[in-house]
Amino acid sequence: MNLFEKVLAVCVVCVAATLVVRHGEAAMRPALPSDMPAQAQFLQSGYDVTKLEAQGDWVACGVDQDQGQDWCRVTDKDGLVVYQGDFLPLTSDAPLPGGELNVSAAHPEHLWVAGPGGVPEPVIPLTGGALLVPAADRAALADRWSSHPEEMAALSSR
Repeated sequence: MNLFEKVLAVCVVCVAATLVVRHGEAAMRPALPSDMPAQAQFLQSGYDVTKLEAQGDWVACGVDQDQGQDWCRVTDKDGLVVYQGDFLPLTSDAPLPGGELNVSAAHPEHLWVAGPGGVPEPVIPLTGGALLVPAADRAALADRWSSHPEEMAALSSR
């Protein structure tokens, strides 16, 4: 390899490294779906190397002022709604104020749990440590996890 080829190789490596550093995060995260608010979090659960795309779900929560409930929407990476509805904190029958509804991306691989009917339901972790669960199943999930604290401990450590 002559000097020109070495310099050219170094330039190519520098350009490639710059592109990875500047645009790597965008490549790992799909575009925000048009029907999701700007504060939605992408909870990445994996990466499909064959398609070069991130796998996971978009999650957004807010207060439904008309109903006085916390309301969340979960979509797939492309924006297809997979779950939406009223949510409550696992430990309370009262909705949280809007300022506390900040979705945490700390453990995205554990978003889904088996609901009371065996159907997967989202458990949404918040940055303050609270867990939001579908309002209709809050009591059943709380009872189940009080009877099986090891399952709750696994959820909390996520």
